[in-house]
Amino acid sequence: MSFMAHVASFEGPMDLLLELIRKREMDIYNIEIHTIVEDYLGYLNGALDPSMESLSDFIYFASYLLAIKSRMLLPKPPTLEREEEEDPRKELVDALLIYQMVKEAVGILKERGEEEEKAVYRLQEDYSPPSPLEQLKDIEAESLRDAFVRIMKRHALHEAAREELGRIPQNPFTFAQGMEKMRLVFGQRRSVLFSELLASSTSNDEILTLFLIVLEEMKQQRLEAEQDHLFSDIRLTRRSA
Repeated sequence: MSFMAHVASFEGPMDLLLELIRKREMDIYNIEIHTIVEDYLGYLNGALDPSMESLSDFIYFASYLLAIKSRMLLPKPPTLEREEEEDPRKELVDALLIYQMVKEAVGILKERGEEEEKAVYRLQEDYSPPSPLEQLKDIEAESLRDAFVRIMKRHALHEAAREELGRIPQNPFTFAQGMEKMRLVFGQRRSVLFSELLASSTSNDEILTLFLIVLEEMKQQRLEAEQDHLFSDIRLTRRSA
């Protein structure tokens, strides 16, 4: 069957048939073949130009529809009365579903192509890393001192945590424990920083388990993550039911 002929606003027989089904508000899986054949032939009688090269495509498809109609009118052989006979419309329905799916995909690609044509792109800037002098030229000594103090405080906390962990028995942290911790945290608060969630972790197992649970909760759309800017802390928010 040919799908590319142009008649009026239809791109081919399949396009015309889908429009007739839509107007009749029929279920595509249960096409009323007698009605749709009459509509199709009626459209051909009033819309086609006999000089059109695509006329043969529509006439061929009309004969295909008439063949289906004839098969449905024929009485079933006695041997098939107790058996389930294949619906003569099945091949047509399958073809219509595939055509409809392809047509929708073409429409999406066309829209994206039109959007792409309207896009204006900036030329790539120089992404070479700046020199150390350029990085420090606008920084005052006081800012460097504050940054150094913050780093030392973090280092002290890190070392204290390592010593504390050395005194804690390393028991495997289970998925059930992780879910219970998530339930307790988000039972008290709707939003929490990712660093806060992991702050009380006592092992790599616990950190990894909580991280995997967060990913799964985001995948199930029960949590959403927000970040103000690059490298900033991530805020986890429990979504409303």
